[in-house]
This record gives sequence, C-alpha cells and structure tokens, in this order.
Amino acid sequence: MRAQRVLSLVLAAAFGSSLAGAQTRTSKTLDIYVIDVEGGNSTLFVAPSGESLLIDTGNAGAAAARDAGRIVDAI
Repeated sequence: MRAQRVLSLVLAAAFGSSLAGAQTRTSKTLDIYVIDVEGGNSTLFVAPSGESLLIDTGNAGAAAARDAGRIVDAI
C-alpha cells in the first residue's frame, strides 16, 4: 500500500512539473507588416516558423525605386 502511495506522489509531481514547463513556453506568432508605398501597400507575412511571404503588385512609375527601398528597409 505504501509503495502505491509513493508511486502516486511521484507521478503527480512529474505531471505537475510537466504542466509548469508547458505553461512557461512562449509561442511565436504570425506577424503581418503593412509597408506604405505611395498609391498602395505591400504586405509582408512572417510565419512562426520564420518563413516569409511578401505581396506587392509593383509600381512601374517613377516611384518604383523609392518603393523598393521602403520594402527592403521593412524586410
């Protein structure tokens, strides 16, 4: 009977410590950046895994170089 009680206490302590460890983990988030380019926006998505996706339809006008610089700065 005593061995069962000790085993129960050990299991409870192990389970409790695993829960405490799970609660202290920080989870990463999906980050979304909207980049101001004249006449529209570019959107940069950064996944929790670190992968990224940039959506920009482009600007063929005179401001194309300036807008590209803003996007590179944001990245």
